Amino acid sequence: MHALFLMMTLAGAPAPSKASGMPSGAVGHGIHVQAPAMWVASMDGTTFVFSAPTQDASLRVDLYEKPKAGDAQTCLDEIVHRLAASEKTSPDSYTPTAVGGQPAATQTTFTPDRKQRTRRIVGCNGKSYFLIDWVELTHAGPKYAKAFTQLLTAITYARP
Repeated sequence: MHALFLMMTLAGAPAPSKASGMPSGAVGHGIHVQAPAMWVASMDGTTFVFSAPTQDASLRVDLYEKPKAGDAQTCLDEIVHRLAASEKTSPDSYTPTAVGGQPAATQTTFTPDRKQRTRRIVGCNGKSYFLIDWVELTHAGPKYAKAFTQLLTAITYARP
C-alpha cells in the first residue's frame, strides 16, 4: 500500500476508487489510466494492479478525489512534499512534467542491487489525483520503454 494512501486517509481524504470492471485500465474519480495491452489485471485492496505476462514488469495505480477542489499545481506540490517526507527524500527527487494536460511529477528509483527500477508518476488536476508505480526488472527496461511512454500519454481526466 502506498504511503500516500496512508497519509491521505489519515488526513480525511476519501479512499481510492474501486474497480470499474474495465480489464484494460483503471478508471475512477474522473481519471482514466490505460494499462498495456495483454497485461493481467487484478486488485490489491483498492489498488489496480497490472502485470506483464512475462512477470518482469508491473503497474500499480491508485486514483483519488480531493475532498475540496483547488489549484492543480498546489495539489501536486502538496502530494510531492508528502511523498518525499514519507520516503525521507527531497521533493527535488521528483521531476516536473505534465500528464493529461495537468501538472505531474516523476521519480525514478532503483533497488540497492540495481536489479529493479521503479518509476513513480503522480499527477493532479486540482480535483482528482493519481499515484502510479511502474516497476520493472532493470534488464527488461528497454523492452517496456514504448509501453511506459504510451501509459503517460494515455492518462486522461474527465472534463469538469
